[in-house]
Amino acid sequence: MPRKKCFSDIIFSGIRPNYKQKGLLSLNYCCPINVKKSRKDRLNR
Repeated sequence: MPRKKCFSDIIFSGIRPNYKQKGLLSLNYCCPINVKKSRKDRLNR
């Protein structure tokens, strides 16, 4: 079973999904806020 791609993972892959159509709830379920922050910290470094 393939891992469910998170919104941030899709962006890093270079694909911009229509997140408005999917809804913010699904995004938060897939990528919690704390996970997004850790990814941003990695980008800043």
